[in-house]
Amino acid sequence: MLESYNPSNHITRTIFLAILLVVVIGGTRSFAQDTTIIARFANGYYDSGTNQFSVDVELQCNTENVRMYGFNIRFLYPDNQMSYDRLDSLADFYDEIGTAEQLSGNGSLWNVPGDLIWTNALIQTNLEDYPEILSTTGWTRMFKIYFDVKAEIEPCRQFCPVIIWDLEENAGSTEGGYLPGDDGVVISVMDENEFDNSLPSHELAEHYNWEYFAAYGKYGRPVKTDCIGELCIPVSNWAIYLAIGLMAAASVFIFRRRLS
Repeated sequence: MLESYNPSNHITRTIFLAILLVVVIGGTRSFAQDTTIIARFANGYYDSGTNQFSVDVELQCNTENVRMYGFNIRFLYPDNQMSYDRLDSLADFYDEIGTAEQLSGNGSLWNVPGDLIWTNALIQTNLEDYPEILSTTGWTRMFKIYFDVKAEIEPCRQFCPVIIWDLEENAGSTEGGYLPGDDGVVISVMDENEFDNSLPSHELAEHYNWEYFAAYGKYGRPVKTDCIGELCIPVSNWAIYLAIGLMAAASVFIFRRRLS
């Protein structure tokens, strides 16, 4: 026999469903607010044989048992230093989606002379298996970025490549990125309850040879923290080493004259 309609039961169910919806939405929002991921560039390396510079991209999370789902990799670098080549050495179970796009613009707002190249690439889990859990105490390497250096690194000249994440210092209260309508660096994480679903996170950035320093209407400034070519003979000491070399050569000449 069909149950007769009871208005009080209908109201009770409606209230229950409304409360359940609030709990679910509230839980998702709480996850999004509580999960913070820091992206950094690290372990810069210059290969003199290929004239390429490579840098690792690493992540750290403040929440345990979090796996990255997708990563909108947006960054800027000086056009007079390098040119973007490729992403490589991706972590297990991630693939690059499409090809990187680039735009060129003036670097003055970042206190960088000349033009900056804005680069946008994307990687995402291929769902073949669960990727590695992001570290909460160390750093999890996700991939490498390779650049072609535009001029060979000369002896006694520092090479301090600048790479800036496309993420404003106050990204939490803005769109995120520096360009109009640009979300900047976006990292989504896997929903452990649904293997093929993703959830948002809050992103922070550690740049390479550049720091936030909002002053005089500009976003930040370059800093020489990770440079290549520091262990060369300073120009001011060349005269000393030249004199030592000439003295050594003269000593050999005199010694040979005595033997003859």
